[in-house]
Amino acid sequence: MTFADVPKAFKLNPANPALLPLHVTQLAGPHGIEYYVERCNTFGWGPSEWGWQVELALIEWCLERRRVTQTRAYVDNFYRLHPPGSDVRARAQLFFDSMGELGIPLHEEGTGTVFGALGWDFDLDPVDHPRGWPMVLKCRQDKLGFYRSRFCEWERCPSMTLKDIESAQGIAQFLATAFPAGAAYVAPLIALAKQAKAVARKRGSATATVRVSDEARETLHFFAAMLAEWDGTCPLTCGFGPAAPPECYGWVDAATVEGHGCGGVFWDPDRCVLLGFARRWTPEELERAEAGLERVSTGCLESLGVLEWILTFVLLCERRRVLLCADNEAAVLAHRRTFSSSGPMRDALRTCRIEAGQQHVRLRLRQVEGARFNPIADALSHLRVEEAKCMARKLFGVELTMVPAGETVTEAAMVGMATRGRSA
Repeated sequence: MTFADVPKAFKLNPANPALLPLHVTQLAGPHGIEYYVERCNTFGWGPSEWGWQVELALIEWCLERRRVTQTRAYVDNFYRLHPPGSDVRARAQLFFDSMGELGIPLHEEGTGTVFGALGWDFDLDPVDHPRGWPMVLKCRQDKLGFYRSRFCEWERCPSMTLKDIESAQGIAQFLATAFPAGAAYVAPLIALAKQAKAVARKRGSATATVRVSDEARETLHFFAAMLAEWDGTCPLTCGFGPAAPPECYGWVDAATVEGHGCGGVFWDPDRCVLLGFARRWTPEELERAEAGLERVSTGCLESLGVLEWILTFVLLCERRRVLLCADNEAAVLAHRRTFSSSGPMRDALRTCRIEAGQQHVRLRLRQVEGARFNPIADALSHLRVEEAKCMARKLFGVELTMVPAGETVTEAAMVGMATRGRSA
């Protein structure tokens, strides 16, 4: 791959004089309120982005006319892909010459399989990666050490300054690329920053210190746990989108009847494998769940069912997009918020996110109507295994393979189950 960046791309694009009044920023300076006027297009400003997209479309059109094919752009970064066996040197030189003829300045140029972008080092051909990832992102070790020390410190702080909150928010957003399960954790830090800014405005000050909310505490705990043993590498994966549907599916259900338990289903359409589990509730789990209100109690049991699903199938979901369906509204909303006032539910949510984060899973939880869209998991939660197997053959056309309770399915076991599923 050949890569290059356009320096100060937005600022080089002329600004419409009629829009200059919108370029004024009010700042609280050492001598009172000050105003800063930017006389060119700035990064992060809507009209600047629109103006650059117009320029970018013209650049890409010109490159196509010059037969500079297989070129991609992300904001002001350009990448040209080289097929195996092609003359990389000549293709790279054609790209640089074409950009020079168009008068487009470039810097941070290079050709290879490793390049820096968006704060990460991209490695498109990692050699002998211990987990077999085909492409990886790498966080530089100096940044990793700084992030680890900061979150370890913030996790223990009863209160934080506005500067520290905004710093934690920015780092969390950056790390959500490596740990997609942590993306939802950014919202509590945004809310905490708004609270600190409101206090600062009320006092007429540029900063303020506020108590860390319980929701933000969960955020700090999650990233501290992720960074504790992380080596700084993560897989390069694609998130959910119109052309990127789930790669595997799950359904989970929890029964509230004494003597029953929770059940779950894992479906891999590419390998044609359907796995299930069924586990009876322990007296301790029922006692903890029943300590809350009825709505909290059922949500707690459903969250424990989701946790059981994660612990059973998480290794099969590594660096994949997963759609997990449950039929309890309270549990689904709590997972989306990453927080619950119920202690047992909060513990289950925390463990789910950490397990998914360690395997770099892109987890999406949705609520479904149990009787219609969750019948197999519903039967398993009531320990009706044979009934669930009959429905699986009817709905999926394959055998439902049961996983022993408390066992985590590995990739090696998955291969054997795939063979049995196809033969059935």
